[in-house]
Amino acid sequence: MKKKKGFTLIELIVSVLIFSIAMTGIVMFSAMNSRSVIQSERKARMAVEGEKAFEELRAMIMEETPSGGQLVFDTVWVTYSKGDTIYQTVDTTKGMITGSVVLLDSFEFKEDNSVASGSRIKFLLITYNNLDNCIDSSFITISRHR
Repeated sequence: MKKKKGFTLIELIVSVLIFSIAMTGIVMFSAMNSRSVIQSERKARMAVEGEKAFEELRAMIMEETPSGGQLVFDTVWVTYSKGDTIYQTVDTTKGMITGSVVLLDSFEFKEDNSVASGSRIKFLLITYNNLDNCIDSSFITISRHR
C-alpha cells in the first residue's frame, strides 16, 4: 500500500471547526470590550457634565445680585424652597442628550442668619444620559464664608 500525504477530509473539517470556535471567542471578546469602552466614555461624559453644572451653579450662586452688595447665595434662602430646581443644563453632542438638574435640598443657618459665615445650602445634583437611560446623583453643599 502507498502512504498518502496530506490531510483527509475529516481532519480538514475538525481543524476548520476548531478555528471557527477560536475566532468566535476572539470576536465576542472584542465586541464586549468595545461595548465596555463606549459605556465608560458615556459615564465619563456624565461626570464631566455634572461637574460643569456644579461649577456653573457655584459661579452663579457666588455672584452679586443686580442691586449689589448681596450675593445670590443670600437670596436663595428667601427665593426658593426644598425641591425647587435651581439650575438646569442640557448638552447634545455625539447623538446623545446629557443633562444636569440641580435641586435645592436643605438649608443650614448659622446664628439664625443666612448671611452669617458658615451658613450652608445643600443641593442634589442629578445628571442623566438619555441614550443609556443612565442617571447619576450626588449631594453638593455650598457654604457662606466671609
